Amino acid sequence: MADFDLVETEVTYESADDLLDSIDEDSTDGDHVQTVQAVRLKAGQPDSELRSLKQLDEESVKLLEHQVDAAYRALFEMDGKALLADEVGLGKTIEVGMILKEMHFRETDDSVLILTPAQLAKQWQGELLEKFGLEYVCNYDDEFRGFDKHDHIIASIDTAKSDRHRATVLNRDWDVLVLDEAHYVKNEETDRYDLIDNLSYQYAFFLTATPIQNELTDLYNVVSLLRPGLFGTRDVFHHYFVDSNQETLVNRDELQERLNRVMIRNRRADTDIDFTDRTIDTRTFDPSPEERELYQQSQITSGVRIARIKARSWF
Repeated sequence: MADFDLVETEVTYESADDLLDSIDEDSTDGDHVQTVQAVRLKAGQPDSELRSLKQLDEESVKLLEHQVDAAYRALFEMDGKALLADEVGLGKTIEVGMILKEMHFRETDDSVLILTPAQLAKQWQGELLEKFGLEYVCNYDDEFRGFDKHDHIIASIDTAKSDRHRATVLNRDWDVLVLDEAHYVKNEETDRYDLIDNLSYQYAFFLTATPIQNELTDLYNVVSLLRPGLFGTRDVFHHYFVDSNQETLVNRDELQERLNRVMIRNRRADTDIDFTDRTIDTRTFDPSPEERELYQQSQITSGVRIARIKARSWF
């Protein structure tokens, strides 16, 4: 090394965005090199922005900050598998619409299956078309020919799990699965749960305003369909996170940390939405002896479940 002089070298370059912005329609052939450099530079950067939003018609859909944030997190921070658990009225369908629009923009939605309660299937179809320009066939449409004949399908979950269609649904490898009212699959003993558990898909987005309805096992079952192993086995979950004597949560910080990897939950109080004021009118009446007896019996039954239901308030 003694025979050589050492010199310091500093390499600088413009950002990819600055390079691209500097090129206009009248660029010369020499500018083409700059274009190539900018594209190559940009290819090395994380592609983590919702590029399809600029295509949306602002008159058709008004996007709120918490909705855009949820769509972004579901796609880029949760690896395309998320439980969207906003409170009622905060626009979970809009969040999924943004996600599906972005995936369509990136051409990663060759096959998409959206499962909903029967009464919501046509509503989903209408909203995705009107607000996001996404065309889906519904199992209630006259042109529906089966789950192996279309690539973008909205269907009743009960239709999908029926003996007529179940095998066809399970035989496909879906790019994207969307499950509305995900609490419908909270019970692992049902055909609905079994269908989702056996489906093959790469990305999944579950929606529910009530991740816990009656028991903490509800949450375990739904999350485990999305992220198997996140909570360990069912016995481990109950041993570590549930006080078996009082049916209450323990180790809440650890539970919340794990949930943050897969669940997004916005509350009305945390948004800037101006909800219509509710007027509460309390009226009293004197029950008949039969009504009073029925009420007292229901109190005895519900009392057994009060401790479990209280767990909801934590989410």
